[in-house]
Amino acid sequence: MDNNLHKIARKLVDLLHKTGHKIIYIGKNAIESKNGIDLGRKTNQEFVSIPFRRLVELIRYKAQELGIEVVEVDESYTSKTSPFADIFEVRKTKNKNLCGGVRTGNTFKDKFVDKVFHADLVGALNILRTGAMLLKLNFYENLKLLFTKLCNPIKLKLIDFFYKVSPESLRIGGSKQGVLVPCRVDGKTGLVE
Repeated sequence: MDNNLHKIARKLVDLLHKTGHKIIYIGKNAIESKNGIDLGRKTNQEFVSIPFRRLVELIRYKAQELGIEVVEVDESYTSKTSPFADIFEVRKTKNKNLCGGVRTGNTFKDKFVDKVFHADLVGALNILRTGAMLLKLNFYENLKLLFTKLCNPIKLKLIDFFYKVSPESLRIGGSKQGVLVPCRVDGKTGLVE
């Protein structure tokens, strides 16, 4: 298991380094979410045995080698708040009426734009917004692309992540700088370029 975690961390950090990223934002609640979890006996056995903290530490170690900073971000209200709402006000006041939408399972109904998004992707985008302390990100300029990406997660198997994912394969719209894209790798949500 440790060998595989090293490989995952190396591939992720190398991808981010090649695309010019300087900071990685990781939701820290995901690491602490296993405490007292009750998802059923079989699911608990499979989920709890995954050493997420070890993976984060390996990512941190390998990122520091390449000069990339790793920041753990509190995930409060990230998957329940619209990407168009003021997440800082929501977190400060803890007022759910300011969230601008409702999460039901894996879907998020956004009241600001009257669209339905994938809740994990909304969460990943809001983790980035919270970590970077930004209300809006530069790719909000292309709303059609943003809506498409928030509705359609890229699902990768771990083997595909190792052998088929490259910085070029994840670029959007031919931009040389690329665009951050929320995606899921084996059930975990994150942002990649």
